[in-house]
Amino acid sequence: MFSFSQVLAFGLVAVSSIRALPFVQTSCSINFGTSVGPTHAFNVLDEGFYHIINVATNTLVYATDQNSHQVAVANEGQSPGRITWELKKADQGGFHIINVDIEESIYVGQTGLLYCSWVPPAETFAVEQAGSGEFIVKEVNSDEEWTAELGVVRLTPSHGQKEQKWRFIRL
Repeated sequence: MFSFSQVLAFGLVAVSSIRALPFVQTSCSINFGTSVGPTHAFNVLDEGFYHIINVATNTLVYATDQNSHQVAVANEGQSPGRITWELKKADQGGFHIINVDIEESIYVGQTGLLYCSWVPPAETFAVEQAGSGEFIVKEVNSDEEWTAELGVVRLTPSHGQKEQKWRFIRL
């Protein structure tokens, strides 16, 4: 048997001999095949019904029962109604996000707060993968993203914090 040092010395001599020949090229490619499942499940959302959870609070997004139907984030331990959302393909490569229980789409109010209504027309939102099954939701062609802030959801400039990351649980 050869010792480790003998094998190492032999390998180094062989490599240095090959490098001395200018017309010989060597290369090595190793593929470890790290995929452990379908990447589609976490990278792209399809149309359908979902519960939406904020990553920072780990609580559900819901439509309040006030007349304005503001989009809010539940407090820990709270079990609100109006928690089922439908994603429907829209123009510009995004989605209309509709609260199933009240059949109203999300729109952006003047202060950036999100509301549900059948008037005005539904906003189109891009839902983009943010890693580890998390997504950001933003206005199409804008850097403003959904942000959980003091129990409500509003559009704010992108800053990459957990308050701007969401999980979509398909129903």
